[in-house]
Amino acid sequence: MIQDLEAVGSPAPAETTGAPTPLRLRLDPNGPIEPYLDGAWWPCSHELPVELSALLAALSADLGPIALVGYHRDAWEPAPDRLDLAGHPIHLVGFGSPNPPTLIVIADTGRRVTLRVVAPETDGARATEVMAAVTHHTVEQHTAGPDNNASAAESRSLDELAARLSRLPGNAEPGRVALISSWVDEAADQFSNARIQVFVPILVEHIVRERLSKMDADRDAGSTR
Repeated sequence: MIQDLEAVGSPAPAETTGAPTPLRLRLDPNGPIEPYLDGAWWPCSHELPVELSALLAALSADLGPIALVGYHRDAWEPAPDRLDLAGHPIHLVGFGSPNPPTLIVIADTGRRVTLRVVAPETDGARATEVMAAVTHHTVEQHTAGPDNNASAAESRSLDELAARLSRLPGNAEPGRVALISSWVDEAADQFSNARIQVFVPILVEHIVRERLSKMDADRDAGSTR
């Protein structure tokens, strides 16, 4: 799996050095601090299509052809709904979330990498600290594929997702089960018009896991005060 493709640091501007902008990506294999993150990426601007070209070219070498990228809308300038990489179409799907920006890259096979996005304007020392804190875990293999009855299959997948998340340690309490179910439905509503519905459960799972993790972190922080 790809790791530390470039040293983390503030690069010299490409227009003054003549060198390509470095890809500041860290995928650390030592084990995840947060279960829904695989690493961190420090782009050089808020222009998503510009920044994605080098990132997706690097990730596709391991994941295979990329099908879809999910991104926090508030972290980027307005972006198109599609990007072509070497003639391969990649769908871009924005979503809303109150948590720190993340980016989820999903291959045609359903394999994925989820990255914490460090804001481009972050200073080098702070960016290094954030990227070092986010560790990598093995990319999960998924078997999602096209379905002739996409609507029915999607409904089943979301129901199964809510049930699976509710079975995770600490999630079985009835109030939390109900909360997970409502968050799955709420997140899924964001993607009702997504062109590739088969990957929607992956995006929904990411959002719900983020919210659960933040809720637990806020609870733990409150208990130590």
